Amino acid sequence: MAVNTDYPTALRQSTTWPEPSAPSDYAGLAQRSVQPDAAFISNEHAGVTLLRAKADDARAHVLTEAAACVLANRQADYGPPEDNFQRIAWIWSAWLWSRGLLPPGTFIETYDVAVMSSGIKDARICESPHKADNWVDRAGYTACGWQCAPKKP
Repeated sequence: MAVNTDYPTALRQSTTWPEPSAPSDYAGLAQRSVQPDAAFISNEHAGVTLLRAKADDARAHVLTEAAACVLANRQADYGPPEDNFQRIAWIWSAWLWSRGLLPPGTFIETYDVAVMSSGIKDARICESPHKADNWVDRAGYTACGWQCAPKKP
């Protein structure tokens, strides 16, 4: 668990997506994985375009739904994930202080919230692996965690 004791500064910092640079980046991967029956699908509400190999491709469904959730639906309901996860991190940190599980004055990070929230989905998947919602939410937490994670300088 990462510890940050300077939350006023951390809250003001903005995290942005890094430019794709590696051959395995998301843009390059999408370009290389196009199949003859592939098509780009667009979710105008979420403002995203994703590659879908087939109309019945479960991977495309999970990723498209997760993108719609984290880029539009959830953001409209709860605000940017960085801000919402920051509030959750403060609440969870205070709870952990009160239980003696985290030294007072230290805080969990926003990406810790994404990892632990994903863990909740993992536990639900153990019980109900057939529920797509758990897989969609898990993919969404992964994307939000990456958005919140510190980047190597």
